[in-house]
Formats: sequence, structure tokens, C-alpha cells
Amino acid sequence: IATNTEDQLEISASVQPNPVDDYLYIQTYGINNFETYIHNLNMQTVHVSENQRKIYLGDLPTGLYVLKIKQKYSNDVIMYKIVVQH
Repeated sequence: IATNTEDQLEISASVQPNPVDDYLYIQTYGINNFETYIHNLNMQTVHVSENQRKIYLGDLPTGLYVLKIKQKYSNDVIMYKIVVQH
């Protein structure tokens, strides 16, 4: 899911693996500077990083999470459902 205030969205990303056990890898397209947020289902933030393409999630409990990739200096956001499975 990608959202912004205009219909001309030219950013994208891929995340893998999903489900993830330890490291989540992020590949972005059209995004140079970005912030990454991971929220649990209560929308509590459990991880925040900047320009990080390899994120360790091995310390999170097994479950469903929301990954939000936000382009810095704009309102462009990409969201993914990710499953942490140990």
C-alpha cells in the first residue's frame, strides 16, 4: 500500500523475507532518505530507524506487525503487513 497527497506516486519498496525470523531486508525504489517504523497491532511503535535496509526483528515476539516506510521531507508512505515467526 502506498499513499500520498497526489496521485503521482513514484516510490516503491520490497521487503523480504515475509514471514521473517531474524533479519528483514528492505529495497527501496525512488526513495533515497527514508524512515522505517514497525508497529504492533495495538499501533505501538516497536522499531524506528533511518535509511536502514537490514533490520533485526529476532527480538520481537511472534505475531503480525505493520511496517511503515516514510520518505523523509515528504508525506509519501508505503505500508506492509509483516509476520514475525520464530
